Amino acid sequence: MSVQKVFISGKSEAVIVCGKCGQSKTIEADAAAIRGKTAQIRCKTCGHSFQVVFEARAKYRKDTALEGHYFKKRPDGDEFGQMAVYDLSLGGLRFEPIGKASFELGDVLTVDFQLDDAKKSIVRTGVIVRSIGERDVGVEFAILDEHARKLLGFYLMP
Repeated sequence: MSVQKVFISGKSEAVIVCGKCGQSKTIEADAAAIRGKTAQIRCKTCGHSFQVVFEARAKYRKDTALEGHYFKKRPDGDEFGQMAVYDLSLGGLRFEPIGKASFELGDVLTVDFQLDDAKKSIVRTGVIVRSIGERDVGVEFAILDEHARKLLGFYLMP
């Protein structure tokens, strides 16, 4: 049996949706108390039983395996390279540069990546480096135009 992720909104509400009949129910949820907890749910409409795990994030995040590029303007020479995008949200993304790369917190980059949707849509936008791991880089979207916001909104629908 798979476990369904349920996201707790900033309003301390969680929407649980039955995977069998689609019936939904909004519940009040204290993010601090239930984040990471698993619950067994039984749909009152169809009787389907399923497990959920509660997550508290400002924005829904999706695991991905997308290809893209980054570009960084530098006084001593521009830097560009390929990247693998591992997760994506409406707020930003996490990627691993392919090959040698040098980033610092606060760096401003331009990234482009291809979604694996039916249209193979390309998203190109400015980002700010917010975290640097041993192998990956977390960035926040600095500017996300209306077209890119719509593409990501549809792509990220759970």
